[in-house]
Formats: sequence, C-alpha cells, structure tokens
Amino acid sequence: MYGNPIYFYMNINFYSFLFLYLFFSFSVSAQESFGPGKVYTLKGDTLNGFINSQMTARYLKYRSAAGEVKEFTPIQVNGFNFEGNLYKSKEVEADLPIGKIKEPLFMQQLIEGRANLYYYKEKDNSEHYWVEKGTEIKELRVVDKTIHDKDGRIYLRKEKEFLRILNYLFNDCSKYKISEIPFSRLSLIKEVVKYNECFEGENSIVLAKKERMKIHPGIKIGGSQFLTLEAQGKFTPSAGVFVNLPLNKASRLLSIQFEANYNNYLAVVLTTEYRFGYRSLDVGALMRAMYPKGYIKPFLGLGFMYGMGKRYVIPAASSQKIGHSQFVFPKTLVEGGFQVPLRRRYVYTAARYERVMHSKGMKYRMLNFSLGLGF
Repeated sequence: MYGNPIYFYMNINFYSFLFLYLFFSFSVSAQESFGPGKVYTLKGDTLNGFINSQMTARYLKYRSAAGEVKEFTPIQVNGFNFEGNLYKSKEVEADLPIGKIKEPLFMQQLIEGRANLYYYKEKDNSEHYWVEKGTEIKELRVVDKTIHDKDGRIYLRKEKEFLRILNYLFNDCSKYKISEIPFSRLSLIKEVVKYNECFEGENSIVLAKKERMKIHPGIKIGGSQFLTLEAQGKFTPSAGVFVNLPLNKASRLLSIQFEANYNNYLAVVLTTEYRFGYRSLDVGALMRAMYPKGYIKPFLGLGFMYGMGKRYVIPAASSQKIGHSQFVFPKTLVEGGFQVPLRRRYVYTAARYERVMHSKGMKYRMLNFSLGLGF
C-alpha cells in the first residue's frame, strides 16, 4: 500500500491473528462444560457427579467423579438436578406435521402441589409450559387461529388457549376464577399457586430457583475504515474487549455492553498525497436489543464512545511521522449484527457506523466490522 512495507506487514499480521482467533474461538466452544449435579435412575438410585450445562429436553450428558461420560434419554432415567433445579422425565403428546405422537422429555418442575407446573425450552428458544393434575398433563399455549371474515379474507388471530385449559383443570375449586392474564412464566406460576392454595391444608412448593444475572466478558477483533470527504480511508485492523450484561427483566431481549477498543485509523489526503492516522483507544457502552427466537439471532445496538489518542501525519512515500497531536472526541454509534449461541458462550458478527461529535466542521465518520466471542 503506497510503497509502505510496514503497512503491508501490519496487514499480514492482522490476518494471521484473525485466523488464530477463529481457531481459538471454535476450539474453546467445542470444549465440554460440566457443573455439579445429580441423576435419578429408574431403580431409585442417585448418581452424584457432573452434568453438561448444555441441557436439552431430549437427552442428558452425565460425567462421573471418575471421569466416565454417559448420555441418558428421558426413558432411561427419572430425571436430574442441576444448579438447584429439578428436571423430571415426562411423556407428553406433541403435535407434529405427521400427527400427534407421544414423546418423552426432560422438563423443569417449577411448582409442586395438587397441580404441578413444568417447563422446557426448544433449540429455537420457544418456551413450553405444561400443567399436571392427577393423571392428566396438558400443554399451556397461545395458538394461531385462522379467521375468515364476511368478505372472504383470511387472517390469523392469537388465541389464549391456556386460559381454557386452566379453567378446565381447576374447575374443582369454586373460588378459582381465572382472569385475562399474559402468557408468561411469572403469571402461570401465580395461577398454579393460587389453585393449589384453594384447598385447606394444601399449598404449593416453588421449586424453580431465580436465575442469576449472567455477565459475559469477551474479546473482539475486526477492521475499521475512516470515512471523510477530505481523504480516502484505508481498512485497518482493530481489537477490543467487552463485558455484556443481560437485563433479565426484559426477557433477555435487552443487554448493556461496555467496551474498550483499539483502532488505528489511516487515510490518504486526496489533495496532498499525505497520509494521516488516529491511534485511538475508544471506551464506552451501548444498549443492545436482540430478537430471542431462532438459532441465529439478529440484534441492533445504539451507544456512545469516547475516543482518546494521537493524530499523526506521514508522507505517502515514507513511513516516518512528521508530526502528531493528542485528541479526545466523543462518538455516537449504531450497530447491527447476528449472534449464535455456543453452549454457555456465543459468537457474533457486527457492522458499526460511528459519527464523531464536535469535530469543528470536519465530518468524521467510521465504519467498523467485528467478530466477537462472549464467554
């Protein structure tokens, strides 16, 4: 690039680092992650050991204290306990395109009492709730109902089928009357508890533990490009660290991400053939909103950063800096990308547009692409 061997060498190192980063990311994500837990066998025994943190409703991976790893399906064991939560093997009727079939699943028990409440999550992050009373176990759900209007138009309407199911199962309590409630974990727990406490001498045991706030530190690398009318920007490498804090009360739709990024912006002034650059440490935060369903989840972020560093000038035919000055400037940013879970970790790719504020008439813009790994 413009006869500068240092610039060429810097880019070679950047792509080598990118390759090593990708290799490291997928190597780390492939490692097994186990936590202390118990497995309850069909014979009534308890296996004390470790359980894979990547739990699904259809199989369980268990590691003994001696290091032996086994997989169990819901028909092979009664259930397990992990992080203080109880998961039981239950056979339920599932609606599939080929018809209704019975399927064994591991379900987390949320409530124990006259009526039990169970829960599980699919790979696409869809949540399923089931109520068990006596020998009956029924799914609580919201369904799409096809409506035909008088003009022959067809549209879908959300129907709260779970309200009808609760009224049917809980009709032996004269004091129980269900009202219009949202379809949420907290609302369903309250309704089942209310029914269980309808009968004298009976109560509910809430088994579900409150989820702890999960903090994800991470690293990111990528490239940045200076956008200005006065110069032609060059694509240069960048790297950074971040801490992502999910906001649980927002159903994990929202999170706050704090970042510290190093950028080395480089541009050629079109009228003079001089190059100038900014070695900048950017610190700040952004609010991210992520669509929770699906394996690949899109997200959008808005934030504010402070850039601090040095501005330098280099003749086009040389690598010798001929002058530099310090700077501090605030930046606003908008970011969009996609995130993919990897067990307890995740990877994401994002494109970011940054605008420098108070730049004294200079319209400084930055475009940044990054790949991140959250732990």
